[in-house]
Amino acid sequence: MSIRTAEILIIGAGPIGLTLALDLGLRGIEVMLVDSKADLLRLPKMERSNPRTMEIFRRLGIADEIRAAGYPADVPMDVCIVTSMAEPPLLHQKYPSVAETRARIAACHDGTMPREPYQLISQYTLEPILLARVKTLPNVTLRFQTEFVSLTQDENQVTVTLRNLADDELEVMRVPYVAACDGASSPVRKELGIKMAGAAQLGAVTNVFFRCEDLFEKATVPPGRHYCFAGLGAGGGAAGTLIVQDDRKHFAYHTVTPPTGDLAQEIRRLTGLDIQPEILHAGTWVQHMLVAERHSLGRVFLAGDANHIYIPAGGLGMNTGIGDAINLGWKLAAVLRGSGGPGLLESYHDERGAVARRNIAAVAHAVDGVRQWRGMPITNEIRLDTEAGRAMRESFTRTAEPLNRRVYEMHGADLGYRYVSAVICDEPGEPPEDDSYRYQPSTWPGAHLPHVWLEPGVGLFDVLGLGYTLLRLGDHAADTAPLAAVFAEREIPLKILEIDSAEIREVYQRDLVLVRPDLHVAWRGDELPSDVTALAARVTGHVP
Repeated sequence: MSIRTAEILIIGAGPIGLTLALDLGLRGIEVMLVDSKADLLRLPKMERSNPRTMEIFRRLGIADEIRAAGYPADVPMDVCIVTSMAEPPLLHQKYPSVAETRARIAACHDGTMPREPYQLISQYTLEPILLARVKTLPNVTLRFQTEFVSLTQDENQVTVTLRNLADDELEVMRVPYVAACDGASSPVRKELGIKMAGAAQLGAVTNVFFRCEDLFEKATVPPGRHYCFAGLGAGGGAAGTLIVQDDRKHFAYHTVTPPTGDLAQEIRRLTGLDIQPEILHAGTWVQHMLVAERHSLGRVFLAGDANHIYIPAGGLGMNTGIGDAINLGWKLAAVLRGSGGPGLLESYHDERGAVARRNIAAVAHAVDGVRQWRGMPITNEIRLDTEAGRAMRESFTRTAEPLNRRVYEMHGADLGYRYVSAVICDEPGEPPEDDSYRYQPSTWPGAHLPHVWLEPGVGLFDVLGLGYTLLRLGDHAADTAPLAAVFAEREIPLKILEIDSAEIREVYQRDLVLVRPDLHVAWRGDELPSDVTALAARVTGHVP
């Protein structure tokens, strides 16, 4: 039995584990990344990276590659509720394309829009991009067909037993820290005895994954990304959602009424189109809405689906997990390099746990909206140009319009979460309202720094480093030398950035804003506090 070491062991090479490995690798940390799979899977588990995730991918240097591989920039992100794809939609909800959103962002100067638009990209397209980038980092070792067996830990290290599935040999790793990114059934979480809280067993969903070259050529519905099929009474058709994948040739059909018999014929009947779908996969999964009761235990941290499991409405599953990875990565790196205190790692539980619970409430609200409009008593009459049919359509669309938008307009959940923890400085007064649907830009401590333009095409995020940044706004009268001296003495990376812009000062609300490596505000003020040593100690986790 061999014994190996690294600074971090990441278990699970899905999007979360790969993103964490990439972030840590770019920070110079020695990483071992393992996964029990033989290779990446080609299944459509997720299909949208939200604006915050795309900002993160931009900082990691892969946003342009993701855009090139994903859903075309000029195709709308519209959503339709339909009876088939050969009839006019009952409801057509318009959402801008990436190109349209990018133009809006370019013209926005009040902080209300993100640095990056969302991007529709299938997980099976995203993962190879992340993997290829990880493989370029000499300090990251990746091993597939390597299964987690067990672990023990003490105050200094974690001892992990792994099994090489290729030869059935056991191997021991001794590492300072472990990140469990091993999915919803997380063997690591179970080994730690961490329970999940929330609602389990919420019903089974069948996913049919297929390829079809000419679906959009034959469809008469407007181009878009989601087609929600209204379940009609009197033999009018089954409920479900057709989810367009990034190349617009692959599709996933989710339904709570499992298709039977010939799946290709089922797809033809559903869409109302004379097409020849190639069925690539069909499987059933059970819906849960669960959050781990603990998000770390000792030197082991949960991230992604190991930490929280959502119904996919709103697309918060993977995106919340990417937030876990970025919150955790810089903290682990800082502690390993000596600039971060133990409070940094302790804050992971408070910060990401609150986001996980906040997002599960947002998803539940969205799901409730869908259930309400799907529960409306409509029949095949809704298709007909009769007085009864027109009245049914009008009643249905009036009710379904706001309810269905709950799924697609979680701007506050995507952009507006705010951390509260021991490494975020308190501030008197009332914080901004917490709203999962409306994003209110703010530099209130714990909030994500709003995006602003320094000049056309150059955002503030583009010039920030991987460490802390102290922004000097206003007339630059505030003396920042004392804080810089404390950070330098403790060998904590700090970049001081002067911004001569009244417009940006108005958005950021203070003369001084201290930004963490994950772009969340740690502290703000119009002048430094009298005890800058205490400020530095708090935001870097050196205060118990």
